[in-house]
Amino acid sequence: MMFVNYKMNLLLIIILIPTVTLQWITKDSTKKHGALSKRIESLSKLTEKIINNYFDGCVLVVLYDETYLNEKIDTIKKLFDAQPRVSYVQKKINLTRKDNNYVVADKCYNYLIFLNDVYDIGKVIGKETINKILIITESTPWTVKDYLRSHPSRFYTNLLIITHSMSRRTEAGSYLLYTHHLYTDGSGASEPVLLTSWIKDHPTDININYYPEKLNQGFKGHRLIVSVAHKPPYTIRKNIINRDIIDWDGIDIRLIKLLSKILNFTAEFRDPIASDSPIYASLTDVKNENSIIATGGIYKTINITNNYDTSLDYMEDCAAFISKSSTALPKYQAVLG
Repeated sequence: MMFVNYKMNLLLIIILIPTVTLQWITKDSTKKHGALSKRIESLSKLTEKIINNYFDGCVLVVLYDETYLNEKIDTIKKLFDAQPRVSYVQKKINLTRKDNNYVVADKCYNYLIFLNDVYDIGKVIGKETINKILIITESTPWTVKDYLRSHPSRFYTNLLIITHSMSRRTEAGSYLLYTHHLYTDGSGASEPVLLTSWIKDHPTDININYYPEKLNQGFKGHRLIVSVAHKPPYTIRKNIINRDIIDWDGIDIRLIKLLSKILNFTAEFRDPIASDSPIYASLTDVKNENSIIATGGIYKTINITNNYDTSLDYMEDCAAFISKSSTALPKYQAVLG
């Protein structure tokens, strides 16, 4: 009898253990689902606030990488259910391809980008200094701060990054909002800035500007390389025979020197590195990142404005459209003989 009772007790224990374990798993799953719902709801309210307050009136370009889409498809769907009163287009990005950079024809647009890794932004869009960018990422706050210190982050001026808080003291649905200070010293360094925290449905600082004005104090004496094509009267290369000592003058040169005093940068003028004709060589230097500025009486054409950031045009040339077969002299040569 004792042997039978022992077997029965053992069988009873074996049956009860799975029941208790199943209840524990169910409760844990419910808890995780509740936390996820809070995170999605909080993120939805945050993005809605940013889009309605800062992106109104322009097309919203929504981009997401495949990794984020596969892991967070429910998050994206719920975000769009609550979004917004702006027109938007969306596209999935394959980060393994080399031609991902998304080009928008509309001049008034902003970006909402979902990235698993914040460092992948360079694979998604090219340099952007005008339009606003909002990144929602799974990268940790430490990774976000490292990126904002890096050189590539300077290519995106109006940048706001949202990442989830990893502090155990904060509840589900807590997010951190980061941007950066550009050119904090003469070396061109950038520093991350924690703008505010977002908890459930409100920020910790209600008066914060999510897209603050950048470069208020200029470039802090940072050296900018200027690729110059010799083209009087805009750019004049002096001491051509003695190539060890070269000086530059002209309308464009004087304008850049004036800007350097206002914007607090140091301009270093030099001949183009590329082997094209002088004008195209200076443009090629900028394209290849061998210089920051190209100058030399460059005409403002559609091709130039589509591929480069340009200054305001300050002069019109009535002889600009004379054909190559024409024998007419440019105004500068005609006046000076």
